[in-house]
Amino acid sequence: MSLAHPKFSYEKGLHQIGNGAYAWLQPDGGWGWSNSGLIVDSDQSLVVDTLFDVPLTQTMLAAYADAEPAANTVNNVINTHHNGDHCNGNCCCPDAEIIAHKLTAEHMQAEPPSLVQGFLDAAPGLGELGNYLTSCFGPFDFKSVDQRLPDRLIEEETTIKLGDKDIHLIPVGPAHTPGDTLVHVPADRTSIRAIFYSLAAIQSFGKGRCKTGLTHAIALSLWMSRRLFPVMAPSPPKPALKKCVIIW
Repeated sequence: MSLAHPKFSYEKGLHQIGNGAYAWLQPDGGWGWSNSGLIVDSDQSLVVDTLFDVPLTQTMLAAYADAEPAANTVNNVINTHHNGDHCNGNCCCPDAEIIAHKLTAEHMQAEPPSLVQGFLDAAPGLGELGNYLTSCFGPFDFKSVDQRLPDRLIEEETTIKLGDKDIHLIPVGPAHTPGDTLVHVPADRTSIRAIFYSLAAIQSFGKGRCKTGLTHAIALSLWMSRRLFPVMAPSPPKPALKKCVIIW
């Protein structure tokens, strides 16, 4: 059974959401195959999350630019969290201001792309573990990445302008990671979030700030937006989200 909304297909490539908002999807959504978002207003553009390596990010950015001339020069990049499949491609946007939570930046610095490349280099001598690492991360070109850290750090809810659009950056961590940040675009009735948590995940992590963060993220996605766009997996139907919110 698919958890994706029946109105939208989970197919690779560019998907127009409407009113200057786009999604870039990478099925099957497994290790490293994350999604991204583009928001455009007038002659300005903002990318929510880059991809795991330079070739993947360049392909995505070319598709964005073909769809919207404003995306030829990206003004802002938002990193929703520190995992490399959401920020390794930052170096492909040299003119953009990179914005992320302070904790996201700290963890990016502690977990550079060279760390994963080191695991891959060691994989041949690690037996079954090495085979697993290669199956997960072998398709990606980490040597292509020149890590670019965020230019601007946030620690609380922040609103930035993109043309005439307000872009709300809402920290909801610790949840999937310490610095998880939700991106909400009221003009587009769109929320872009890092991950959807299943009931099992909520039961595992539902303590302290994490519980608050999960409830915050799910509730915002439910009540603020008509369009729920995750950068890590297809969206479940709204009844499933409501079931999760009721738990709390």
